[in-house]
Amino acid sequence: MLTLAMPTEATEPESVAEAALLAARSGADLLLLPLHGERAAEPCDGPLAAGMGERAGEARIAILFTYAEACSGNTHLALQLVQADGRATANCRAAHLSKAALQAGWRPGDWLTIALLGGLRVGLMGGLDPLAPEVGRALSALGAELLVGALVGSPACPEEALQALATVRALENGAAVCLFGGPGSCAVANADGRPAERAMQAGLSLFRVHAGERHGTVARRPELYRRLQMAADTVVE
Repeated sequence: MLTLAMPTEATEPESVAEAALLAARSGADLLLLPLHGERAAEPCDGPLAAGMGERAGEARIAILFTYAEACSGNTHLALQLVQADGRATANCRAAHLSKAALQAGWRPGDWLTIALLGGLRVGLMGGLDPLAPEVGRALSALGAELLVGALVGSPACPEEALQALATVRALENGAAVCLFGGPGSCAVANADGRPAERAMQAGLSLFRVHAGERHGTVARRPELYRRLQMAADTVVE
């Protein structure tokens, strides 16, 4: 069993310490923080990452936060996982971005990321990645036991639609799924598609998910898909 926590209100970087301590006291294992719009782009080992590491270590809770990553002249929508001992162990760049983000100069990532959290294999997704089923399928095929997606930069998603999307991704991949957007916007489904148990406590939404449990999925036929794609690409004169 894994407990996820997310603030119900917007959290400024300066108030992360309070949110982390509150989440830890509530029994959470992982704190989700959508912070990407709070400050300018900076490197993955910049001041924001250093501060997150300190807050995680002080509260003894893992933190997954979104931010604008600056690298080699590019700006990426990124997620970084910091362990409860303060070590940053994974950085994930959104591979799918909105047209507006691309026009604004943001650069999509070119790889997928699976991180370890207490022995649990966690597949990370950002931006519009949760809307592209191929991302979750690739991560689950590589053994992800929990898929966590930050739907940042996507159109506003009603809570019921967010829960429906989490349910579909869980059922098609046989793994638990957590999707979150802005503050207070979060949906979690267990591997069998059932919504995770949810509770509200002192400014936090808490989700208890049966992470690590895999359920059978439909056997896929990649050789057939390739043939269908080749047929679709054929020009008929």
